[in-house]
Amino acid sequence: MRAHIGRLLLENPDVLMMDEPTNHLDLESIDWLEKFLTTFDGALVVVSHDRYFLDRVTNRTAWVHEKRLDTYAKNYSGFLKERAEYEEMLMRRYENQQEELAHHQKFIDRFRSKASKATLVQSRIKMVEKIDRIELPQGARRMKLRIPEPAPCGRNVMELRDVAKSYGDNHVFSGVNLRFEQGDRAALVGRNGAGKSTLLKICAGLLDHKGEREVHPKARLEYFSQNRVDTLDLDNDVLTEARVPGAPQTDEQIRSFLGCFLFSGDDVFKLVRVLSGGEKSRLALARMMFRRGNVLLLDEPTNHLDIATREVLQEALAEFPGTIIMISHDRYFIDAVANRIIEVADGHVTAHYGNYTEYLARREAGGRDEDALRGRAKAPAVANTPAITGTAKPMPAQDTSSALAAIAAAKRDKGDTKKQSADSRKERSQKRNVLNAELRDLEKKIEKSEARLAEIHGLQADPEAYTNNLITPEIAAEGKELETQLPGLIARWEAVGLQIEELK
Repeated sequence: MRAHIGRLLLENPDVLMMDEPTNHLDLESIDWLEKFLTTFDGALVVVSHDRYFLDRVTNRTAWVHEKRLDTYAKNYSGFLKERAEYEEMLMRRYENQQEELAHHQKFIDRFRSKASKATLVQSRIKMVEKIDRIELPQGARRMKLRIPEPAPCGRNVMELRDVAKSYGDNHVFSGVNLRFEQGDRAALVGRNGAGKSTLLKICAGLLDHKGEREVHPKARLEYFSQNRVDTLDLDNDVLTEARVPGAPQTDEQIRSFLGCFLFSGDDVFKLVRVLSGGEKSRLALARMMFRRGNVLLLDEPTNHLDIATREVLQEALAEFPGTIIMISHDRYFIDAVANRIIEVADGHVTAHYGNYTEYLARREAGGRDEDALRGRAKAPAVANTPAITGTAKPMPAQDTSSALAAIAAAKRDKGDTKKQSADSRKERSQKRNVLNAELRDLEKKIEKSEARLAEIHGLQADPEAYTNNLITPEIAAEGKELETQLPGLIARWEAVGLQIEELK
């Protein structure tokens, strides 16, 4: 792999396209390649699952998802941050819209059966139909992995004392003294050929060696390597291959566990021979973890796994209560999982407590020795005038004038009542006209605001808009202002509509 990459670089191309260039490279080679590519004058298009590598060598990210491709003028970490902000904003908009739709539906359901509110209900239905629905993107399939609880083991899981290994005249290392305790998550690091895989196989009991290897009697070792993928029976289906011989497992239990590794539905009936490299790796990992070992020895477990699956695996391993000894060239993965770094270099093995970043800092500072752990108002009553009954009799003059005055007053009162009634109808009509005009104005404002808000949301949903700097602070502020104003406009629209119905 190093020779092939070296030949490509010596050709000095204008466009360099690389598919997983860091696979099978040791950490020092990856570091050198990153430094070279950051000064490369041509264009670089790269596919990689190494997040540190992507951050250092790229300045644009193309995200392939849901049968579309979106580009971001940022490295991988910048892309993740922008995508997270967009998804958070989209979720807030979705939740707000769902509340708005539920509010409209409650109003429609409440007044649907009332004939007097038919016009208002129909208007509301039309308004709801015009709302552009926000669709949440379908989440990527991602396994939620919980490694089965391992069998208990003692504190001192394994110890190597004065271990040495040679292949003929090829001296690998000597004087190795290591002790692994329960809860250790150790990562073996060093150049390719330094002896990392050899040391891991010695820990697994797969190689002869000089010196002593003592393993706790309750330790149950499980070893995984890329070569173990080749031991899968290609003629078996996934369900059969995942079954652990002699273990009391039902098909339901096995399928449930395989689902954690993205084998769901009819996927469990696929033949192993048709699986991709990543699928075979997931199947081999699932089969190994299903055996409930308390000491996991992992040689490049992340090869052929995509970034999302790596993240889930690293989360599961970080929570694993047993012991882990692993080899990986994924620095992000090592940083997230390991609490101890074992450096294999120049025939020596040196242990460091802490994650990979801390190990690098100590190495740059020159340290190589093992470190320490670290109520409504009542209306006034109206007086009733008693009715005059009986036969008319002649009255005195003064009484006649009083009666005529009373009749004239009664006529005036009657006329005033008619006038008041007419004035009241006219006043109600005028109020309805004013309210109808306000209702139409509100509907126009709501429609205009929703259209503009949909336009702004559409712009915010377009990654190219960020790349081309089309999302300005003014546009973002306008969108927030519209989101704040709309509920008030809709509430006023409802109140005006009810007032109109009451005046009919």
